[in-house]
Amino acid sequence: MDHQTFAQMLGSYGEFVGAIGVVVTLGYLAVQVRQNTRSNRVSAELDILKQLTSWVRRFSTDKDAQRIWDLVADGSEPMSPEDSRQWLWLVGELCWIAQTAFIQQRRGFLSQQAWAEFERIVIGTLQDDLARGWWQRRETPYSGEFTNYVDQALVEITSDWRPQITARSGAP
Repeated sequence: MDHQTFAQMLGSYGEFVGAIGVVVTLGYLAVQVRQNTRSNRVSAELDILKQLTSWVRRFSTDKDAQRIWDLVADGSEPMSPEDSRQWLWLVGELCWIAQTAFIQQRRGFLSQQAWAEFERIVIGTLQDDLARGWWQRRETPYSGEFTNYVDQALVEITSDWRPQITARSGAP
């Protein structure tokens, strides 16, 4: 075998080994991307659930928030203008958190199960007459896609997240 043929054969083997290296590298990168995507999804879901937990925690630690929650849940006493404003601020904050969850779910970073929890809470909270009126008057700075989704859900879903017995009654 002459020198030129040997060099061509060696070059072919080198190309073959290089091609195998490229395939192995691409496989490795695909696994890494998949693991990174999964990690990002878990991180996004934990972050948005922490925000929801923080919102809910307010009602267990803030006496004024508890009082307003009780007024809304009980529904038997009219709310003062100040209490009404505070309730709508709380509802607005919940809607901001839910819009973030909605966007993350649409982009594939939040599971349908986690989104369903947000949907239940937001739609249930918007069953309150004051909150629903606020929402329907479009005093909402939320995205069109989110508001359209919530509008449709309000037509299709009847859910009430408020407690059946208020915390004021002392019942467990």
